[in-house]
Amino acid sequence: MMHRIRAVAGLALVAIWTSVALGQAPAPAVSSTEPAKAAPTEQTAVTVNGYRITKSEVEDKCDAVLKEQARGQAIPPGQRIQLLERLTPQILEALIDNRLLDEDAAKAKTTASDAELTTEMERLLRLHLVRTGATREEFEKQLQDQIGQSVKELVATRVANPDFKQSFLHQRHLKKKFAKELVVTEEAVKGRYEERLEREYSKPEMVQASHILIGTDAGVTDEDRAAALKKAETVLGEVRKPGADFAALAAEHSTCPSKAKGGDLGFFPRQGAMVEPFAAAAFTLKTGEITDVVETRFGYHIIKATNKKAAVVVSLKEASETIRQQLEAEKLGELRQGFVADLRKAAEITYPEGKTPPAAP
Repeated sequence: MMHRIRAVAGLALVAIWTSVALGQAPAPAVSSTEPAKAAPTEQTAVTVNGYRITKSEVEDKCDAVLKEQARGQAIPPGQRIQLLERLTPQILEALIDNRLLDEDAAKAKTTASDAELTTEMERLLRLHLVRTGATREEFEKQLQDQIGQSVKELVATRVANPDFKQSFLHQRHLKKKFAKELVVTEEAVKGRYEERLEREYSKPEMVQASHILIGTDAGVTDEDRAAALKKAETVLGEVRKPGADFAALAAEHSTCPSKAKGGDLGFFPRQGAMVEPFAAAAFTLKTGEITDVVETRFGYHIIKATNKKAAVVVSLKEASETIRQQLEAEKLGELRQGFVADLRKAAEITYPEGKTPPAAP
């Protein structure tokens, strides 16, 4: 359970930075500005100014979104059908919006080179690290642990992704059109900083710890619980031997999924991430120290502190670029919505005979 908490937090860290859009939900890409080359027999979902968006394109985008959201977990068939019913009209409308923006950007000759896309990804990384308080090395380790890529490899992957390029082109195009409306003042930046100082820019003390869990289920007997405690005490004896390899012992004995990483749970704060007995024990340790057996509702833990971070407050100067980007993205999202609505009014959007525009939930 605690491993799940840490894994979800880590995945969020990666997902925030690798999102293809800034200030809005990622939208499916329709990168080509050439007429669609769908086979004549392929069903048309909608035609936008003569450009065919096919049913298979919509289905592929839906599948990609569901796959990303599921993160490798199987979706039950019944739930998948329900999700597709809600998602399909949203994806179709997003494809229409993107197509209209593609056309308008092409008319304005808006372009982006791979070098510019790489620079943008590095900028996003810099802002993300400021926002989360993580170092580049920590982020690199999380990427390796979770998706087996280095930062350099991930940047290259995203630069080659047509969704990311399309999102960047749309933003560049809209920023040119609405340059005056997107000006963010110093007063606005300072106001946002003060508003979110405690929530976002004050980083609590953090501990990085590994553990060995001898797990117990909620309904175990007293005898089973006593046996688990005895095993934990035996493992503790092994851990305390000179030269003992904590990671190897975690891999051998722990019942927590973190055993695959030698019991490493990453960094966590004193409050809100771990159950209280565990957090209380971990924060009493100096780096390298190991607890006695600690009992929680999950079972019996042996905890080792492997690193610590002091509490810090991100200064206004350090946070200003991130805040400016957030405020600009919020404005850009609103302007994008209105601009696309105007493009739709002037566009010829045709659904197949007998079909009507879907009502997105």
